[in-house]
Amino acid sequence: MLDSPSWTWGLALIVLTTAIHSLGIVLLSLLGVRIRAYLKRQSFVHLWQAVTVLRMLIGTIGLSLALLHGIEAALWAEAYLLLGAAMFVMPAHRLQAVDHKDLSRDAFFQKPDVVSGPFRVAEVAAADHLVFAANPQYSDGRALVGAYPGRGSPFSHRPYLDRLVFMAPAGKAAEIQILTAQAADVGSHLLPDDLPDLQGIFGAAPVVTTGLRDEFLNPNHAVNRATGRAPPWLDDPAVLEALDRALDRAALVRDVVAGAGLPARGVYPRGLASFATGTALPAGGDVEGARRLLESAGWTVGVDGVRVKSGRRLEFSLIGICGRPGLDHELDRLRRQWLPLGAAPTTGCRGREEFVQLSAQGAFDMTLTSNQWAPDPGAWAAVAVGGRAGNWNRCQDPALDAAFAAGEATLADGARRSAYQNAEREWLRYHCTIPLFEVPEVREVSARVRNFAPNPAAPDTWNAADWWLAPA
Repeated sequence: MLDSPSWTWGLALIVLTTAIHSLGIVLLSLLGVRIRAYLKRQSFVHLWQAVTVLRMLIGTIGLSLALLHGIEAALWAEAYLLLGAAMFVMPAHRLQAVDHKDLSRDAFFQKPDVVSGPFRVAEVAAADHLVFAANPQYSDGRALVGAYPGRGSPFSHRPYLDRLVFMAPAGKAAEIQILTAQAADVGSHLLPDDLPDLQGIFGAAPVVTTGLRDEFLNPNHAVNRATGRAPPWLDDPAVLEALDRALDRAALVRDVVAGAGLPARGVYPRGLASFATGTALPAGGDVEGARRLLESAGWTVGVDGVRVKSGRRLEFSLIGICGRPGLDHELDRLRRQWLPLGAAPTTGCRGREEFVQLSAQGAFDMTLTSNQWAPDPGAWAAVAVGGRAGNWNRCQDPALDAAFAAGEATLADGARRSAYQNAEREWLRYHCTIPLFEVPEVREVSARVRNFAPNPAAPDTWNAADWWLAPA
């Protein structure tokens, strides 16, 4: 997720470039109309004269469109550099003399020659592989007394491996073929659907864990700007509570990710368990309890089986991103879990770009969303605190805002933990989002690789300095 300033800049740029694009198209259209009117007044003696004029017109419009898109791209590129977007800590002695506008073209960003990690780039073969050689300076300063105040020195030695080769196969099938042929020792970015193929590979085994990616429902807490109508829960919190209570998260994990994930137990994944309240969400559903809740709130079953209150049917739409593996099945499982309540959800999908646009505009009832969170509970504030650009479902809960503000205002461990526990408790009460499950991360690891230790709060290579290969 992007932080609030980045979202502010991003949305402002979307508006600006859309306005420029629209204005450019309108001007080109007006120009085309005037040229057509001019051509109608002309009489061409030969056909080739008309064809030549037509070619010049098409070429001019094409070049104008290219220029228009070039201006828009330049605006985005300049904002990217000005904001330092996606920039990591960089060596001042290597880059301070480089003009800001020239940073992206500097050789450092193609092949860094100053590194602080256990490996440095030694070879680049575009679209094929990267070779990382051990960084001989990696242990410099790490073994000194006080290098890690209050704890031991986890990486006080040079890397055990001399090099790492990162391969870039052309798709999932190619990756599995490489792993099957034992031409690679570790395979990442695999899915639960790949497990049957992975389990038959000789000399290797799947490693399945969960990390900081989770799946959740994103209910709109304001009027749907596409329909102009409020979702049924906007004026009745009992609806979201009932929908949440009816969810069988354990069944979703079993049916959607082949049992490889974990049912959500709260807002924060298990990798951030120290910030959790300790009151876990139920893994199974309570359909009867959800029905009683709706009945007590005045939602009665209509003649067609759909509940109604004050003339309003308990119906809403749920959309996801088209093309996601297993999306249709997951949407269907959610719909089926809610049907016994007397709810009438409709499901569908949108292309990624349209999905993002609709979400940012608040033009939806509910979305099915997945996110890779940063390893700190403060990351959740971006999607929940009122007024922040990432709050697409327009949560409006002053108590939740206050809890996150308290967490952001201190560095004291106890105070932060207490604040973010309060934030989780209020989040679940208000149903800013409805957590479903922690998404499984699947890798295939050779038996030769030792000290491979997945960390839910870091990339798989976080302890690559400790990796070593056992004899074949």
